[in-house]
Amino acid sequence: MNEIYEKPLTRIVILLCIIVSIIIFLMVDARFIAPRRFTVRHETLSSSKIPEQLDDMKILYFSDLEYGTFMDEKRCTSLVETINSAAADVVVFGGDLFDYHAEITEELAAQLQPLFASIEAPLGKFAVLGDNDHSSDDVLALTRNVLETAGFEILDNRSILLHNHGSQAVTLVGLDNGLNGKQDIEQAYSTVSRSNYVITVCHTPDTFTVLPGDITDYFLAGHSHGGQTYYFFGAGYTPAMANEYIRGKHVINLGDFTMDITNGVGTTNIDVRFMCNAEVVVYTLRTNEVPAKQEEEKAPEAEDAEEQAEESSEEPAEESESGE
Repeated sequence: MNEIYEKPLTRIVILLCIIVSIIIFLMVDARFIAPRRFTVRHETLSSSKIPEQLDDMKILYFSDLEYGTFMDEKRCTSLVETINSAAADVVVFGGDLFDYHAEITEELAAQLQPLFASIEAPLGKFAVLGDNDHSSDDVLALTRNVLETAGFEILDNRSILLHNHGSQAVTLVGLDNGLNGKQDIEQAYSTVSRSNYVITVCHTPDTFTVLPGDITDYFLAGHSHGGQTYYFFGAGYTPAMANEYIRGKHVINLGDFTMDITNGVGTTNIDVRFMCNAEVVVYTLRTNEVPAKQEEEKAPEAEDAEEQAEESSEEPAEESESGE
């Protein structure tokens, strides 16, 4: 009898040990490993509006550095190494350079500046501002100084053309954040051509509600850290202006454009990430091949039309013969 009861009991104990081990592993990973582990997510942007000269161009996007509390010099150095190893042509930063809880000083800014200056992007480095960047006039001044002296061009409600050593281009639109920034959609889009492929960047995800869907093709956002700790049914970090969507990719207005919210690279409040990897995203541009295929499909139709024309030209001749 004892043996009969001992076997199920042993299985239960083993199962409990496995469950406890998994829980401990996940807790250790979330607290000590995940915040320091930077993943590279790869996406492809394909459109007939992307010109041939920009085919295979790589744009790297990262956001929410939150420097000064948990993100320190050592961790940021590892991040820069990850960014440079991706060998992107263009780098875009999505805002929140310093953590809101950090003591932001000139010394801290001087520590960060050479790290951002060492980020490599042969076709340009660009940035938009987040809500933390606007937390005070002093912080805004330090943020601008770090970014600009590190070679980043700040896109304050304006657009620029991205070229690849040629005349063809895609458009990059930069917007100030929707919380405490001076966002101006009309000004940002004032010189944007509808014929261009348009990538818009703004720190706050909920800005998608005011974007012109007939012009925008892809929208990059951050701010929410993807929830930082994510449990399927909820998230640990849910800031304002990330109410509609907090993470992931979403098709807006039945295909007007796609929004992609990055998880960001830093942490705030607590240095924990669970089911929400710190990430940089590399977008590879592809000239859509659909038009070429459509031309191939139209070729047989053209041949059929020619044959029908030939047949119709022969029919009157046959009728005249019968008339004779």
